[in-house]
Amino acid sequence: MSFDPAKHYQENAGSASQPGTILGKRKQKYDSDPEYREAQRKRAREYARKRQAEKQAASTDMPVTKIRRPRRPQWVQLVGGEKVKMYTVGTLAQALGKTTQTISSWERKGYVPESPFRARGDVRLYSQEMIEVVVETLKGRPIRLDDDEVPKGIASAWASLGVVPGVRYEMIDE
Repeated sequence: MSFDPAKHYQENAGSASQPGTILGKRKQKYDSDPEYREAQRKRAREYARKRQAEKQAASTDMPVTKIRRPRRPQWVQLVGGEKVKMYTVGTLAQALGKTTQTISSWERKGYVPESPFRARGDVRLYSQEMIEVVVETLKGRPIRLDDDEVPKGIASAWASLGVVPGVRYEMIDE
């Protein structure tokens, strides 16, 4: 005698309210057997606890902001003729978990020095090293706009990278 899935489905299909089906038999056993009922409840509680623990672990492992792939870099030629990959202010904002409007506000208020690199349309550009300096300087620090050390620290670190404040750099099309 072979197993016939169609016949099995026909005999056992239905809801828990139908006593002849598998679901009906489980419901009947659940209603009549207190040990079975307690075992099912215990299993359901353990499953719920496990799912809750997984959910909490996943939420603590997740980054604060969603990091998309970096925007396409643009090339800028420095005074000495060196070409450097530059990223838009959006990449800096993304690295800090802030908006581009926040970065603009910080620049206007002097909390972050303005980038001397500009693309067409006055789009601010930052090198990977410049972004890393800003992120390292601001990481774990409360944002206080009256703190003079932050912009000075960023500006001096940028100067060590060869970025001269107040100088506009030429854009190279590639």
